[in-house]
Order: sequence, then C-alpha cells, then structure tokens
Amino acid sequence: DGSRHQEEIIVTGMRGRLEAYLPENKVFHYTRPNANDWVDRSLPPPRSSIKEEVIDCSNLSNVYSFADEIPQHAGHHYCSTAIEWKYLIEQVENWQKGDEF
Repeated sequence: DGSRHQEEIIVTGMRGRLEAYLPENKVFHYTRPNANDWVDRSLPPPRSSIKEEVIDCSNLSNVYSFADEIPQHAGHHYCSTAIEWKYLIEQVENWQKGDEF
C-alpha cells in the first residue's frame, strides 16, 4: 500500500510519548520537558528540553530474556509466532503442574 510501516503504535501520556514501528523494530521514547526546562509555556518547548531514547528491538535478547531459546528474526513476523508458542507451552506446562490456565 506504499506506507513506510506495516504497523504503528503510538501512546501519549502525561510523562511523554512512546512510538513503536514494524517492520522497523524500534521504539522511540520521548520524555516531556519539565517546568525547569520549559519555562515559557506560551512558546513551543526548546529542542534541547525534549529527551529522546531509541530502543532497538531487532536484537531479541534486548527484549526477551529467553531469546536464545527461540528462532531469531524468522520472516516478516519477527519471531512473533515463536514467542506466542513459547508462552502457550509455558502456560500448558504450568497448568499440568496444577496452576490455573
């Protein structure tokens, strides 16, 4: 369809904003300026007051502690199927031990 990202999730709150994009596999975290950094609220905040952190999720070990146990970057689903199966198998194993499903 010509769009840059297949999926975009953007969440805005009182403390800042998160933007997540697929297939780029990055999360952008923006922290809102505080009152000391943005004194005159009648003007846009100074660029230096906006904090940006980019989290690269391409390396699954940065995201999941069990990344070495699953296939890495398989196709356009970025291992989502493997991760979903891992969680399902863990739930079934816990259920078999007597936990709730």
